[in-house]
Formats: sequence, C-alpha cells, structure tokens
Amino acid sequence: MVAKCANPSCESPFQFLHEGRLFLVDLSSTPPVKDLEFNEHPRKTEYFWLCGRCALTLTITSDKNGHLVLAPLETGPNAA
Repeated sequence: MVAKCANPSCESPFQFLHEGRLFLVDLSSTPPVKDLEFNEHPRKTEYFWLCGRCALTLTITSDKNGHLVLAPLETGPNAA
C-alpha cells in the first residue's frame, strides 16, 4: 500500500489519488518467460506515488535488476 511519497527525501503522506502522480513499476529482473504450456510467468509490479511537488521534477522507473530508480524528469523541446 502506498503510504508516502516514493522520494526518500520527502515525507509527504499519500492522502488523495488526484494529488501527485501514481506509477505502476515493473520490478522483475528478467524478461517474461513462457513455460511449456505457453503461459507467461507473472511479472512483479508495484505501485509507487510521487507527491505533486516531487512529480514536477522526478519520474519513477526500474533498472535491469528490478530496483526502483528515481530519475530527473526530462524537460525541454525533446521531452515527450
């Protein structure tokens, strides 16, 4: 359950879904694998939340080892 902002240096408590930004992050360290019956093994996903202030400058993703990564939000003409 999301209790506070995912930014470790922020103590903002999660209160309302419309404040900030919610992320569904894949924390699996390997690509999906199909078994002999062609069923995909479940992925390990988890929800994280950034408060409105942190969401202005940060985004959340995971690295190839399945660890949570906070990264600066891209800004400027090439940002999507």
